[in-house]
Amino acid sequence: MDKQATNMTMRESLTQMVQVFDGGQIEHALFTTFNFNPSFFERNVLPLVCGISMEDAETMSPRALINELYRPLKKINVAVAYDASVLQGVSGNCRYEFLPKSMPNGFFHAKIIVLAGRNKEDVSLATVMVSSGNLTISGWGHNIEVAGWCRVYKQQAEELLDFYDNCLKTPQYHSKCLETGNELLENIKNNSTSEGPQLLLQYPGKEYSLVHRLFKGDKKASKLHVFSPYWGKEAIDKLAGLAELSCYPSKDDTKGYQFPFLPEDCQKKSLQIMALKGEEDFRHAKLYYKEGWGLTLGSANCTKQALLDSHNVEAMLVFKNAAEPAILQKAKPLEGWNVGTGDTGDGPEHCPLEAIVYANYDKEKKQYEISVKVHVKSDELAEKSLEWWIDCGGVTLTSNKSECQVKPFLPNEQVARYFKLSWQIIGEAKKYLTGMILPIGGSDMELGYRPKRNLKQILEDMLRRRFEYKSPGKDERKALVDEDSDVDSDVDGDESESNDDEDVFQFDMYGMYQSFYHMRQCLDKSNDLPDTLQELIDTVLKGEEVKHPVQQWLMLAEAMAIAELLSDTEKKQFNRYDSDLKKIEESLKRDLEKDKILSDYGIKSAAKFMKWIRKELHQEPCHVK
Repeated sequence: MDKQATNMTMRESLTQMVQVFDGGQIEHALFTTFNFNPSFFERNVLPLVCGISMEDAETMSPRALINELYRPLKKINVAVAYDASVLQGVSGNCRYEFLPKSMPNGFFHAKIIVLAGRNKEDVSLATVMVSSGNLTISGWGHNIEVAGWCRVYKQQAEELLDFYDNCLKTPQYHSKCLETGNELLENIKNNSTSEGPQLLLQYPGKEYSLVHRLFKGDKKASKLHVFSPYWGKEAIDKLAGLAELSCYPSKDDTKGYQFPFLPEDCQKKSLQIMALKGEEDFRHAKLYYKEGWGLTLGSANCTKQALLDSHNVEAMLVFKNAAEPAILQKAKPLEGWNVGTGDTGDGPEHCPLEAIVYANYDKEKKQYEISVKVHVKSDELAEKSLEWWIDCGGVTLTSNKSECQVKPFLPNEQVARYFKLSWQIIGEAKKYLTGMILPIGGSDMELGYRPKRNLKQILEDMLRRRFEYKSPGKDERKALVDEDSDVDSDVDGDESESNDDEDVFQFDMYGMYQSFYHMRQCLDKSNDLPDTLQELIDTVLKGEEVKHPVQQWLMLAEAMAIAELLSDTEKKQFNRYDSDLKKIEESLKRDLEKDKILSDYGIKSAAKFMKWIRKELHQEPCHVK
């Protein structure tokens, strides 16, 4: 299904893309953007890809949402590519790849989303969205943007594969996300034909300019409507030579409408300058509609840098023979505007430097190396006296010192996720931007992505595991999920089926706490403590009311610990249950050793986990070592 621009939000469009994989699994998610706000992305975009509705995400605390995203992100390889010369903000609390792109003579300006994976029949499939919106609150909430998405077939797959190999791949950094995407897109390319809208990805090295690829072979016959927030004289003249041109500049709150030609010049060039009735928000959309030919939307402004040169990275989606956009019905002639080129592109002021910072983790030496790659984008600036400083987690690198430092890794130390770049041209004010640090080789625990050890969270995670109990009389049990599978990501726990003569039980942490509460309340009120303990132990060992092994072990261990407080004569009758407790302990250890949930939290052995549970429940170990 191809989705041309309609009156819906970026979020709704992405939700539709995700729904294509219903019953399957998304394995690859690539986002490209010019401006990038990590905290906005993690809170408002990433949850949708991971199957979390925004209604649910909005009810969660930031920490709870990060924990909820952890497991889906173990199955979905996510990467965000963005321009390295713009302010990115700070965050990076979730495990995904950062791909900052350095464009010496232009900007990384493409805005695409690629989702790839397999459907429930295990067939590779992918969807791609092209838009004008950055991964920021402005791009997804405030501005008027345009977006279109489609299924990926042969033509789109070929264009994406070339883009991945020739533009996104970085020698210093191996991307698991790009590797996964390449494999899936190769399968689609080899097993499909070309159909749907045409995907055009422009980047340095392409043989032809974007305007040539868009309108190659077209004769000047139809009318071309161009919507763009930024304009360049050369680009306008080029398009005016291809069709009768109507231009729709955007209205800025402070500068009003801007266009590079005076009204009298527009009359000489037969240019129609138009506006849209009732428009209030800033229109950041880039859209080209040629009557009788089709509609093109995407990231490219009507500027020389975007359309005529090959220095920028841009993305466009071409819908041939598309219907006339409904917004043209709101068009009216624009009577006045401010003359300005606006040819610098969108977003904030660009830094004259591009900086990419790497943190390379060495597990054997227990240290990591901070290195930085800095590029001065302007030859003119390179001749001036330019100084820069980079601070990241206590490591400072400057233009006058080494661009590499080694720092020991301390497990309890706050992990540096972002750097602050300050620069100053002599005689001018100091300026700065922030950027995300690229971690290489660090584990989830080292980088702080793994959820912290918390008994409540771990026991809730155990709900994702199901244990299969055979019919009464047979105490052998086995995990329904094979020990080599990704156990901890079986969130719903309903993929497995039990036989009719078997019962399936889930771990219930709340039931466990409730049982302790009732047990202690019963013991406190008991007039005959030994008899009450005996009744409790019998209930646990029968396994009819208390069936989960963790609960059996905790309740029996608690009962035996209380028995130690009895007189020597009274506690003799309970010594015979030491073997039962040991048997349950050993059986539980074997089950837990197979459970990858423990490794998620950095717990190296089941024995340590069991000891930690007792400690967290404020139980002092007695004879149980």
